[in-house]
Amino acid sequence: MEITDNKTLDASSGPVVEVDKLKILEVVSVLKQEGYDMLLCLSCVDCSDCFEIVYNFYSTFKKKSLTVKIKLDREYPEVVSVSSVYPCANWYEREVFDLFGVIFANHPDLQRLLMPEGWEGYPLRKDYAPNDSRLRWNERR
Repeated sequence: MEITDNKTLDASSGPVVEVDKLKILEVVSVLKQEGYDMLLCLSCVDCSDCFEIVYNFYSTFKKKSLTVKIKLDREYPEVVSVSSVYPCANWYEREVFDLFGVIFANHPDLQRLLMPEGWEGYPLRKDYAPNDSRLRWNERR
């Protein structure tokens, strides 16, 4: 694990740790044992050349926050699901899958959450080009 400098973050946000994606399940299991009992948020950032998955943890016992980040290959964005350790990750991972196309291996029910059935593409990717004319409401005709 690599702890990065968090000078740009609010002092209450706690340290930021970068982890290899192959170790994420091991790391979150240790965090749970160490008292980080809440996964507050799991989100994705499209960095153009890769995706970053950001996990925000909080310990209600220690009153401390911790952010864990992993980087994923843009061509094959896949990481193991952490829903077996933090059940609330189920919904967060489905949202990230739906909007960015990140695959969470071993997820119990990985399917679209927000977009309609049959939707093509992932709307929060920077390279997303909508093919649905309903989304081009601000284009001049």
